[in-house]
Amino acid sequence: MSKKKRKQKTTVYVALEGKREKVFYDFLFSMYKPDEKLKHINFDPDCGGSPDAILQRALRTKNNYDEVYAWFDEDKKLLQKSKDESAKAWGIHHGFDKEVKDSYLQEKYNSNSKRKNPILIVSAPCSIDCFLVQLSDRRLPKALNTQNCKDSFAGIIGPYNSEKDYYETKFTREEIESLQEKLPILKLILSIFKLDEKF
Repeated sequence: MSKKKRKQKTTVYVALEGKREKVFYDFLFSMYKPDEKLKHINFDPDCGGSPDAILQRALRTKNNYDEVYAWFDEDKKLLQKSKDESAKAWGIHHGFDKEVKDSYLQEKYNSNSKRKNPILIVSAPCSIDCFLVQLSDRRLPKALNTQNCKDSFAGIIGPYNSEKDYYETKFTREEIESLQEKLPILKLILSIFKLDEKF
């Protein structure tokens, strides 16, 4: 009788833009509790920096992990150099269409089941704050910009002790998963924690 094949561990690296992403990441990590024997996740402790800095960290580690994520806001555009390096990493030799917004790069060029590193999670519109306002089922401000979305989300979490407390009170796993069709970026974010997730 042949031995049962042990499932190979998936290694993951996540480069995050800021503290707000980290709080949401921590909430999802505690919700999904990925089995370290099956999926080992490392996140870059150096939060902050421009989208290019975050993407560069992901590009430097793209061959060291099974899955490498770069999670940043859309409010500052990637430099063409960073886009060209991503295109090369994805095996696209003609580069990206210059008209494609950063938030559509993953969907247009790297969304099939054989996706290549780095996997881009671009918080849109504008920023993580705008994404979280939508996640909370609230309307975005009429004057859409990062500061207005920060103010709007601050108003949403105001009655709670902390962002962590807000997430834990507001969302169950079922509710989070039900929002994936409405917010495609969420499916990408959840793929960090889930095994064999396709998007």
